[in-house]
Amino acid sequence: MQQFLLKQLLQQEEDSVFEYCVAKITSSKGKITIKELERKTGYSSRWLNMKFTEKLGISPKNLSTVLRFKQYYNAVANNDERSFMKNDFYDFYYDQSHFMKEFKRFTGLSYSGFENTTNDFGKLFYKE
Repeated sequence: MQQFLLKQLLQQEEDSVFEYCVAKITSSKGKITIKELERKTGYSSRWLNMKFTEKLGISPKNLSTVLRFKQYYNAVANNDERSFMKNDFYDFYYDQSHFMKEFKRFTGLSYSGFENTTNDFGKLFYKE
């Protein structure tokens, strides 16, 4: 089964527009807008959403969201910062409520609720 799936993966044609969009989203660390991708590629957001869903399983907006949260998580995990109030996370989020909404989406708990959890991920958020 694994060999069959690998063969199927290798048979897919390269899609330069999709690859370009993924590269742009990745290099911007999720900060590029869909409108900007539309402008740069000449394709509509509807087409881009369909292409991403077909190739990746998620929309370009969701990929951007994941990459933005990953940036924040990596900073906390590497002890670069302990409090999101003291850093420039606003480079990745419009405001604090935007951050809180995405934090809850990825962790299942509010930021303050997650600080008090006893799992390994939650320990990253303990105040020292």
